[in-house]
Formats: sequence, structure tokens, C-alpha cells
Amino acid sequence: MDKQSFEERLMQALLEVPIEEKDIRFSVSNMASFIRENLSENSTFFDFKTKIETTAKLIGVTKAKMVAAALKQPPLFCQSPTTLNANIESTAKLVGVTKAKMVSTALKRSQLFCQSPETLNANIEGTATLVGVTKAKMVAAALKKPSLFCQSPETLNANIEGTAELVGVTKAQMVTAALKRSPLFYQSPETLNANIEGTAKLVGVTKAQIVTAALKQPQLFCQSPETIKRNTIYIQDAHQKGYILSDNVVTGLLRQPALFSLAPRNTHLRSIDAHINQTPKTLSTFFTATGSNKKQVEARIIAHYTDRFNRTGKGERTLQVLTETGIISKLPEWVTKPEKELRQRNRKSISLTI
Repeated sequence: MDKQSFEERLMQALLEVPIEEKDIRFSVSNMASFIRENLSENSTFFDFKTKIETTAKLIGVTKAKMVAAALKQPPLFCQSPTTLNANIESTAKLVGVTKAKMVSTALKRSQLFCQSPETLNANIEGTATLVGVTKAKMVAAALKKPSLFCQSPETLNANIEGTAELVGVTKAQMVTAALKRSPLFYQSPETLNANIEGTAKLVGVTKAQIVTAALKQPQLFCQSPETIKRNTIYIQDAHQKGYILSDNVVTGLLRQPALFSLAPRNTHLRSIDAHINQTPKTLSTFFTATGSNKKQVEARIIAHYTDRFNRTGKGERTLQVLTETGIISKLPEWVTKPEKELRQRNRKSISLTI
């Protein structure tokens, strides 16, 4: 079977699964290495539909989930279901988790279906030894970020040591942070250090202060300094307007670093709620008081502007702006969906005061 005939037969087999035509080209290009001169049109190699259905049954997931995994790792379409199932069961046993957990993890990182269980286990054990933690802790981190099963222990250890040196902490401190925030094992030390330095500069504190905060809230190592700055601006604005009671907002944020990492839109939503209700709160209760989850805050804001519209005929455009900028999740039914031109103006018109 020549290359053209092979690719045409692959397309036919993939359509029989079925998968959408838009996904076929990628799958075919990733399966080109499987071409064999002695393959016939009727070879069981091309029975992708049966293979996917059988694999799904063996590992205990829906066909749709197995198809989604195979689209990320196209060789799964043509591999033996018994082999893939055996890989999952063996890996689960070697690393000490249930088959169901291993399946759930492999659905996020399809490569885990194909790789040798012994190799994956060796990666986990090697990394655990090099960074100085138990195998169980390393497995827990890898279940959150499955790529850790596949990466070189030496690379992951070098990342940890490199980041620790750049940000000025011990390797043990960096490992503790990475166990809470698994991407710290594989992200570039230079990028993480740049995030810390950028955040410190934009927020107006020392690098050491942000590092201390990030050790408590490791997400700060990974987050864009500009995003953290925007969120801080919204919090400072709410403080200046009397919605947040605090002697020094930045000092308060350093004590409660999780608040640094909130989405700016989330903070803006609460500022609007505080503006409407004129009820000052402490920095912590501004975000955590009873009735302060996003759905409840949205509901109060919508109710306020609905009442204003019913009384004065005003408030509809405000809700359009808030929805188009993503501050509230959807328009109430009575609000007219804006035309495209108005939506573009709305995005430009959002400000700290509503």
C-alpha cells in the first residue's frame, strides 16, 4: 500500500469512528509512520471504531471520552485495546493508585496510555529521589499535572534548583511550593523569576516580599505580573472609595497573598456590589463574607439594575457593558442583546465606576 492509498484508507477508517472531518487531517499526519507495504484495504489495522469502543469498555469510560483522548494522541486509534488497558493497569499498580485514577489522568494526558508503565514509574521514583520527597507525594503532584509522569527526573530537579537559586530560597522551600502548584516542577526558572521580579516592581514592594507571599500562594510564581497589578489596582480603588477598610492594602495583600491571584474581573464585580450597597468591609470579608460568592454578587447587581430600569428606564446598557466585558456571566432575559458595534463600544467603556 503506497502513501496516498494508506492516507485515504486512514481517512475512511477515521470517518467510520466517527470523528469530524476537521480533525482528520491532524490524525492522519500523526499516523503516517504506521504505513506498511503489506497492509491491505481490509486489514483489521483500520478497524479504529471497534478498537476505540473496546478500549473505552475495558478502561470504563464513554466512547466519546476515548475518542477525545485519541484526537490528542492519534496512534491510540490503531493500538490494541488489550495493550492500552494493560498499560493503564500496570502503571496504576506500580505508582500506587487505583485504575480509575490512572484512567482519569491519562484522559488528560493521552500519552500515558502508550508509554511503558516501567518508564513512567521510574520517572516518578527518580524525581522523588532527586527532589527529596516521598514517591506518594510525587504521584499526587503528577495526578494534578500528568506531564510529570513523562518528564525526565533530571530536568525537573534542575528546574527546582534553578528557580530556588534565582528567587533566593532553599531547594526544600521550592519543592514544598511545587507540591502545592505542580507546574513549578516544569516551568522555566527564568520565567518564574521574571514573574516574581515583575510583580514586585509593578505592585511596589521588594522581590523578597513577593517571594515570601508566593511561597504561601505558589500560583504567584506562575501568574502574569500585569494581571496581578490590575487586580491590585481594583482592590486599591475599592479601598480609596471606602469599600475596603484597611490601613494599608498592599500590606494586607502580602499577609493574605491568595487575594493577589484573584481574577481582576472578580474583584471588579465586588467593587460594583460594594458601590451599590455602600457597605464597607475588611479586606478579607470583601471577598469571603456570607453572600459574597460570584453567583450571589451577580444576582444582587442584576436585581439592582433591574429595579432601576423598572423605576427610571435606566440600567440596561450598564448590564450590557458588564456582560460584554465578562464581569457578569450572562444578560438577564429582559435585557436586549447589543448589536456588534455597540458591543465593541461597551468593551471600551468599562471603568472602575459604574
